[in-house]
Amino acid sequence: MVRFVVTALVILAGSAVHPQDIRNGIVLHRTATPSGSRPESREAAISKTLREISDGHFESNDSNLIARIKESIVAAARSVPDPAASLEAGANRAQDFVSSLTSAYTTAILRATSAPEAQRTLARFQDSVQQIVDFAKSGKFLTGLA
Repeated sequence: MVRFVVTALVILAGSAVHPQDIRNGIVLHRTATPSGSRPESREAAISKTLREISDGHFESNDSNLIARIKESIVAAARSVPDPAASLEAGANRAQDFVSSLTSAYTTAILRATSAPEAQRTLARFQDSVQQIVDFAKSGKFLTGLA
């Protein structure tokens, strides 16, 4: 458990996050999105959910959060016309979300009142991060949500 927390903190320290991008411990980035979508509402919903996770208030699962994160990754990739740069933009956005999710879940794990609660929170974190990483590694964000 301690090794995980140390690893998570090292990952956070190594990410390219600027102080102006952090609000209430949550990493925020604004990206252009396809017309018709509402980036501010998606970003606000993601930030709100991450704050709730930090406070220890969870939804029954993280599927809505993961779906919003995937939408934001797709939007970041679509905001860049060059395919190579698009891939990098999507990957960077995914990295930002993994950093934010790590921060939120690390706080929740440290606030856990029992070892079983901390283990359940850790398992949720690992599952959520794995879904984001798998999505980013697949490159599916280049063609949209698949």
